[in-house]
Amino acid sequence: MEAATPSRMAVVPTISAAAGVSLIELTVDNYQHVVELCVDPDQEKFVGTPAEAIADAYFHPGYVMRAIVTADNTIVGFLMYGLGDQHRVVVLHRLLIHCTQQGKGIGSEALRQLKLHLVRSYGLPLILELVTNSENAAAIAFYRKLGFEMSLTPDGKKQRGILRV
Repeated sequence: MEAATPSRMAVVPTISAAAGVSLIELTVDNYQHVVELCVDPDQEKFVGTPAEAIADAYFHPGYVMRAIVTADNTIVGFLMYGLGDQHRVVVLHRLLIHCTQQGKGIGSEALRQLKLHLVRSYGLPLILELVTNSENAAAIAFYRKLGFEMSLTPDGKKQRGILRV
């Protein structure tokens, strides 16, 4: 079965990147494009589907959802974050890139844009934190490449990532 291509639509960027990747607010007009994103089958067991992420955010009103779009207004990903329990800690809850668009630097650029936005919004110092399944080797390698300090949680089932901004 061939993976569907990402959806194209007109958008108004809220966070823009010179590299052609923007983060836009998830709205009633574009959420369906996010729901239709293809998740790599090897990763779905770790991140779930975009629809599950959106449902999760419904029960956590503090979560902020953003679609990731390219310069031609194609939605190619999704991220979700929220403020942590501690001052100046932001928790990255989800990062999904369409299965046909991975390996192109889109996730790295989306996180760079998120960091810039968070610094403008909350100032410095800032900590970006995440937790991923310890079996998700691809995600662990990706976050390490971006400078996250990864460590095993006490139960040994998860990896906790910390990035000081």
